[in-house]
Amino acid sequence: MKQYTLPSRTLFLWRIRLFAVAGVLTLLLCWLCYIVPVQFVLLFLAVLWVVAFFIGFWYLPRQHRNYKITLNEQSLLLQRGVFLHTHYLMPAPRMIYAELLSTPLCRSMGLCGLSLRAARGILHIAPLELKEAMEILMQLDREEDRL
Repeated sequence: MKQYTLPSRTLFLWRIRLFAVAGVLTLLLCWLCYIVPVQFVLLFLAVLWVVAFFIGFWYLPRQHRNYKITLNEQSLLLQRGVFLHTHYLMPAPRMIYAELLSTPLCRSMGLCGLSLRAARGILHIAPLELKEAMEILMQLDREEDRL
């Protein structure tokens, strides 16, 4: 049985995505200043950035810490969550298809996500190191061949 955790670069990637969205929303709200009274826009911007900093510096680190992938001989167990802890179990014999997912930003950071498809659903795994993602795929492939 082997356990994997997310690299610290995944947390950095999540923060980049979060603050990029907040920045785009800020630009859109600045453009709306011509239509909507400035007080409402400033209030909304303040709330937006407080929420973004809360998510980026309180919620995401806890999500990162609680994200665990356990791989044993016959299945993959994914544990994640901050307020609601969820556990996903993917038996290797039921897995139909697996693929590596990466965006240009992920590739530049040496990260790669996984998407595992089974008969009744899809399990998306957050970006891992490319080496670890390949290792998980190879291990699941070996287990599938044994069965």
